[in-house]
Amino acid sequence: MVFFKNHRDYFALNIYEQKIKTVRLEKSGTRVADFTTINLPGDVIENGYVLNKEKLAEKLKEFLRSSKISQKFVAVGLCESAAFAQALTFPKLPPEEITQAIKWRSESFLPIRYDEAYLDWKKTSETKDKVSVLIVSLPKKLIDGYVQACHLAGIKPVAFETRALSLSRLIDPHLTIPVLIAEIDSSEATLAIVGASQTLQTTSALKMPSFDEDLLSETINNLLLFYEEKKFPGKKIEEIILCGSQANVALVEALKKGTKRKVSLLDSSFSGLSSKEVLEYATTISLARKDVTAPIDENTINLLPPQIQGVYDLSLRKKRISFWTNAYSLVLVLALLSFSFTSLNLFIRLREFNKALSLREAPPSPEQRRIWEQAKHINSQALTINTLLSEKSEFQENLSLLPSLLPEGVTLTNYYWEEEKEIILNGTALKRVDLLRFRENIEQTGQFKEIRIPLASLEKNENFSFTLILKLKDEQ
Repeated sequence: MVFFKNHRDYFALNIYEQKIKTVRLEKSGTRVADFTTINLPGDVIENGYVLNKEKLAEKLKEFLRSSKISQKFVAVGLCESAAFAQALTFPKLPPEEITQAIKWRSESFLPIRYDEAYLDWKKTSETKDKVSVLIVSLPKKLIDGYVQACHLAGIKPVAFETRALSLSRLIDPHLTIPVLIAEIDSSEATLAIVGASQTLQTTSALKMPSFDEDLLSETINNLLLFYEEKKFPGKKIEEIILCGSQANVALVEALKKGTKRKVSLLDSSFSGLSSKEVLEYATTISLARKDVTAPIDENTINLLPPQIQGVYDLSLRKKRISFWTNAYSLVLVLALLSFSFTSLNLFIRLREFNKALSLREAPPSPEQRRIWEQAKHINSQALTINTLLSEKSEFQENLSLLPSLLPEGVTLTNYYWEEEKEIILNGTALKRVDLLRFRENIEQTGQFKEIRIPLASLEKNENFSFTLILKLKDEQ
């Protein structure tokens, strides 16, 4: 599910340890509308983790006050140092079963516990019998720090991804041989080996207290050695592509000598920027052009926390419900007006017939009886429409309570309206106690006559799907 119709609805924040790069695109997604760099104090971010969310939020607020950006939604790019990427192959399975299989195998490849990480995957290739996926994860503690800072700054994250993922999209998707692409900035570098169809294969991050060409060459050579001799023996990386604020012709020549490989600058142009600016903001532009989809989408990676995703899903569904109920109401109103006009016309005709009957004192003709029956039918339909109009807002009013009642660990996936004044909620919960807390929160509103959790939803203690049935009070 794509959240936004165009890239104008959100902007990109690429967060480094000493600065933040921002890019906002025009509606078409082919021209940069705004871009800037914000310098950060040294005590705000370290090794990718937020040390002081208040200071980070204040910097973001200062930027928003001084910029022309009015959007409240943002895609966030994060450091590669704490990230983990892994390619796996599974028998051909439905997406939900792949997710479950990744969870079962997580202890064998994740450097931290599964429940301590935000993880997402995307399909990279598929055959008749097998499917290959790329898995990317970051510690929850790391991403939660940025979520809190964004919240304090008044902006809403809709996507999180690592810089290596942004780099991978800069590679020609038709390329059939792997290349190494690197973003080089004054104090840090992100390296990514990207294969066919922009598939991320190996990544590395480098911190540099001061810019050091020799250290950069050594790090690149170590990554190439790992890839070519240990991870994929027999494969060779022939080309290195550079972007970033320090990417220039002099660095190209230095790395050619240091790595003994072909080295070139990223060949890209973008309307609204000079060639130097394109190199400096390349990964942030890639982030701004990202298709923001829900983590459940199997073709993209989004490390957005599930609790935020649940709120967005609920909001989107509320908008759809509001649209269709309003459209339905309009149709009903028009229908009622049409019935009213027809009823008035029939009334006038009936009065004329009654007057004629009283003068003639003769039994009603078939035409008169037909008009009487038609009038009775229209009156009945009008009463039905009035009833629907009076009840149509009930569903929206009760649903509007739910987002504020969700505790951490509970996500709503869908809900629908049943007859007899019932709302059926489906979702997932990390722990049983989270689901029970959600039920308590709903009970405290006093808006529902009955709240039921089927026994099947309480069989598991952790990581389970649930159903919750809410019955409205009779007076509603």
